[in-house]
Amino acid sequence: MVNTVKGIDLLITGHQHRTINTRINGVQVMQCAMSAQEMMVVTLNPQTLDFTSEIISSSAYPSDPYFLEPFLETEANVQTYLDQTLGEIDQDLIVKDGIDARIHKHPIVSFTNQIQFFAAKGQAQLASAALFNQPLGFHTTITLREIVSNYIYPNTLVIKRISGKNLKMYLEQNADFFEYDGKAIRVNPRFLEPKLQLYNYDMVDGIDYEIDLQQPLGYRIVCLTYEGKTIQDDEMFTIILNNYRANGGGNFDMIAKAETVKDIQSDMVEIIEAFFRENPFVHVEHHDNIRIVQAD
Repeated sequence: MVNTVKGIDLLITGHQHRTINTRINGVQVMQCAMSAQEMMVVTLNPQTLDFTSEIISSSAYPSDPYFLEPFLETEANVQTYLDQTLGEIDQDLIVKDGIDARIHKHPIVSFTNQIQFFAAKGQAQLASAALFNQPLGFHTTITLREIVSNYIYPNTLVIKRISGKNLKMYLEQNADFFEYDGKAIRVNPRFLEPKLQLYNYDMVDGIDYEIDLQQPLGYRIVCLTYEGKTIQDDEMFTIILNNYRANGGGNFDMIAKAETVKDIQSDMVEIIEAFFRENPFVHVEHHDNIRIVQAD
C-alpha cells in the first residue's frame, strides 16, 4: 500500500500480531502484538502536522480497580468454570519441545486428529492438524482451561474431498517446512521471519508417508500409502481439517479448491468439550505414521 497509494502519512495495521513501528517509503507503519499486550501512541503537532509514534507495553499502565470492581464476581465464576474437570486421557500429552513435536509427530497431533475424526462421524478417511506456535499439551486430567489454552482460535471444521494427486501436492507444500543442513533438521527460515508461522505445518492421520529432505521441493514425499497401498493420483479421499486451512490459509490453494463435503459449524473448543462429555475416559490413539528422512 505504501508503495502504490500516495498521500499516506500513517498506516495502522493489524491481524499479523507483530510489533511494528517503522518507516517504509516515507510512511510510518505501526502494528501491535496480540491480546492487548501493547498500545500505539501517536502524538500529532497540529501546527506543523508532524507526529511521533511509539509502542508501549500495556503493563506500563495499572488496571483501574474502580472499573474492574463490578466484574470481579463474574471473573471468579469464570475461573471456577474453566477449572471444571471434563475427562481423563490415558497418557500425558504435554509438549516440551514444539519443534521436536513436529519432527517426531507428537501424540497430541494424533489426539487432535482423533477428535476431528469424532466430529466427522465417519464421513472422513483422513484428518489433518497443525500445532500452534506455542503448543502446550494436556495433562491426564482434562479441564476446560486446558482446552481453551491449547485451542486458542475459534476454528470450525470442514470436510473436503481431495484427489490423490492434490493430496500429494498438499503434503509436498508441508514438506517445505523443514530443511536439512547436513547435520540436523531445522525449520525453514521463511516460517520464522518476519512472522512466526509454525502453525502452517500440517500432519495427516489415516495415511503413512515419508518426507525425504534431501530431495528437491516437489519431490520430497515418498512411500505415500493408504491402508498399505500406494496412493494413486486419481484416487479420491475425504479429509477433515480446520476452516483456516480449508479456505486456503497458508497458501494451500489445492485445499481451498477442493470440493467441500461438509461444514461443521461448531468451533474446536465446543467439539473437544463434546468429545470428552461423550467419552469421559479416553485412550489416545497415537499413530507414528510420518517419517522424516535426513541422511543417505
